[in-house]
Amino acid sequence: MLLGRIGFRKLSLFLHQMATLLEAGVPVKRAFATLEGTTKSARLRAAVGRIRNQVEAGNHLAEAFELEKGLFPPLVTKMVDVGERTGSLGAMAQDLSEYYEWRSRLFRRTITALIWPGIMFVAALVVLGFLVYVFEELLGMELTWAKRLLKLVVGGTLSLIVVGFLARRFLVGRKVTDLVLIEFPGLGKLVRKFVVARFTWALHLMTRAAVSLPEAISRSAEATNNRAFCDRVLPAADEVAQGTTLTESLAATDFFDLQFLNIIEVGEGSGSLEENLSRLSQSYSEDAQFAAELLAKILGWAIYGAVACFLIYLIFMVFKKVYLGPLQGVL
Repeated sequence: MLLGRIGFRKLSLFLHQMATLLEAGVPVKRAFATLEGTTKSARLRAAVGRIRNQVEAGNHLAEAFELEKGLFPPLVTKMVDVGERTGSLGAMAQDLSEYYEWRSRLFRRTITALIWPGIMFVAALVVLGFLVYVFEELLGMELTWAKRLLKLVVGGTLSLIVVGFLARRFLVGRKVTDLVLIEFPGLGKLVRKFVVARFTWALHLMTRAAVSLPEAISRSAEATNNRAFCDRVLPAADEVAQGTTLTESLAATDFFDLQFLNIIEVGEGSGSLEENLSRLSQSYSEDAQFAAELLAKILGWAIYGAVACFLIYLIFMVFKKVYLGPLQGVL
């Protein structure tokens, strides 16, 4: 679908309502009839109606969700399929609700941390541009260098945004842009933490649902929504299917750090892999959040420093014109 998938918050609420009805013993057909009547989002309500029609026609619920893959992530379809086969559909829906609520909180906190430096950056450009205009008009100063610098910053920023969008959508695709983000100095470490956190949380859900480990790895890699990560991790699923341990398979990807691999190895050896995956996902999400907040602070101080340097330059130019100029004329 051109409009894209449903947001994490809405998806979490929908899955929670679905889980509540199913856990209360409401039949699937009646549950989706109720959901269709209570869902506020027009797009989601229409999709729920189509799912209900598919179920009433005798199709499996997972097949109905698959037809709506433009709206629902692949992880939802897979977990619904597992829930149908194991008779734990309500529990699966609740697990998914908690997962996407976690994704929603993590996304909101990260955006909140990074949006302030963006606002500061735009405000700084507006203020500095206004100061350059005022100094030129009122004092008759020629600030060619300052104007060129501002144009370069504004033009470079807009070009980077446009080129990045076009490259991701039409040119090199998500695989290349995801790889650039992962390998980008500084920012790459933050992106990696978010990706690993999503992978481990999804893998935790899959293992708790008793999904085979090779399939759990592939589905969890897809749940990260990072093509570059998928290309590196999906071969691990084949290796596990051939008898290689999860620790060895993930180590071969050269993506996970030693601490992560040690915890996975302990989980495999002690039979507590599910619990260890849950702890890892929480740990990496907290690390990613801390890194995002630290990056926001660094960017904020960098903007403050740049504005300070620019103002010092303007003050020096004023001093040179108002004081040094007449003084040199007298001498």
